[in-house]
Amino acid sequence: MTQVHHKVQLRYLLNSGPIGIGEAHTQPDAREFIEHLIDLGIVKRLFVEYPTGWQPRMNNLKTAITATPPNNNLATQIVQNFVYSQQFFCQTYPLPVLFAYALSKGVDVWCADHWVGGGAARFRTRHQMVQATFQRETQNDGPEGSIILFGSHHFDDVNNPLENYIPGLQYYNF
Repeated sequence: MTQVHHKVQLRYLLNSGPIGIGEAHTQPDAREFIEHLIDLGIVKRLFVEYPTGWQPRMNNLKTAITATPPNNNLATQIVQNFVYSQQFFCQTYPLPVLFAYALSKGVDVWCADHWVGGGAARFRTRHQMVQATFQRETQNDGPEGSIILFGSHHFDDVNNPLENYIPGLQYYNF
């Protein structure tokens, strides 16, 4: 439940537990850093701020990418569908491109967000959904190697910060 002040620490912390990466949705820095961690081979799972209802599409993307041979046409079509839904966010490195990259490297990607209305309980409800998805997907082999990529405001929220819902989560905001 601690904010990490140097992103270099994250690669070491990832070996012993989950890390949170808070991004500015309009900037590519956090996504590029996650790609670097994936290249190091230390990322097992990526939990993203994407509605849980999109998980079947994520599963289809995984199937297309991991097929022998890969179904690149289908993968491109699915990524474009994801990109269209995120058209107002970072265009220099769209989040769905990170999805495809992670999946191609054997990293499981989980849509872990649950959209709810406004009000004070909004973050609490969304963070409880992240918690449920995280617990379900890490129960067999532990949380090590797990990254939670959400907007930085989810970690900075003074009333319901995301790290209160994930035991041992340390985070870095880009």
